[in-house]
Amino acid sequence: FRSRSYGLISAINEENGIIGSCKTNNSDPFWGCYFNTMSFKGNEIPLDNITHKFKIYFSSENHEILFPMSFENNFNNLTENHCEYNISHYSDYQYYVNCDNFFIGTETEEFNLTNENMTITVEIDSLSKYHPDSSKKKYTRIRFEDIDFFVFPLIVFKQFHIEFNKEKELISFYTKN
Repeated sequence: FRSRSYGLISAINEENGIIGSCKTNNSDPFWGCYFNTMSFKGNEIPLDNITHKFKIYFSSENHEILFPMSFENNFNNLTENHCEYNISHYSDYQYYVNCDNFFIGTETEEFNLTNENMTITVEIDSLSKYHPDSSKKKYTRIRFEDIDFFVFPLIVFKQFHIEFNKEKELISFYTKN
């Protein structure tokens, strides 16, 4: 294992798969990690704003992916301005981000989250994967909210087994891939 002062640990274990971990803080009421960048189809952007890094929290109780409103321009740069959403439709699927360059020949898109010791691939599903209405093909579960952090549901970590260890204040990601 390699450990640094910021609490990230990464190692390869042939029996258990690849292990990537991040240190949490039990005084924080939610489980989350810091990542440095997000990448998509060869584009990469930092996960910070002018004053601080954004934290990514993990949610097991819903399937929505929440991005801070202050990240919207960065997201547009990342996706080369192929995405939009309708803020006036908060209560229906039109409020979700839809992208004309997503889900071409597939029902998922992959984003990478990277820090000093690990890169984690998350899979974003098309809404049409769960609804028979094909008009929802370009819609994601991503919503922009007036928050200062990200919320990723566990469903986007399809390739990983995730362990939350309160005693060690550690979130660990396991995969054989």
